[in-house]
Amino acid sequence: MYKNWIIPCIILFVIFGGCSLSPDPDAIKNYTVKYDGIYFQDQGVMDFGNGYRFRVWGAIRFFEDGIVTEVSLSSEVSERDPSDFIKKLTWFNREYESRGVYTIKGNQISFSINSTSGIVDYAGIIMDDELLLNSYSHINGYKGENELFKFIPFK
Repeated sequence: MYKNWIIPCIILFVIFGGCSLSPDPDAIKNYTVKYDGIYFQDQGVMDFGNGYRFRVWGAIRFFEDGIVTEVSLSSEVSERDPSDFIKKLTWFNREYESRGVYTIKGNQISFSINSTSGIVDYAGIIMDDELLLNSYSHINGYKGENELFKFIPFK
């Protein structure tokens, strides 16, 4: 009697792919970083005294071949919009000295930046036009948590 049910059950299992109800949207979406601009983080204003105040940014740039570069930038406080600053970054290319290799799995990204000063590790998530990163500096022990880097395209 049960033999009559085995074949139809196997056929239904093959047709409907087992017990999976619906795929995870994060498993379907192909996350990647953007290559036609730079990810910026505004790190605030630093006051060096005697009227010297500078806005400081972190900048990360990705390349399609898996290379990532990183640099800290500063400018006079009057320059608040980092998109104006991008025009001055012609030297910030894939051969820049502070660089590494990135890996992406799902929406997770990780990379280590190697420079003459040492290594900084990054790990976090990719969002539409932003990266949310944690970092650890082997240079000075700094641990950054939930640092938001916003994408700014070249114009």
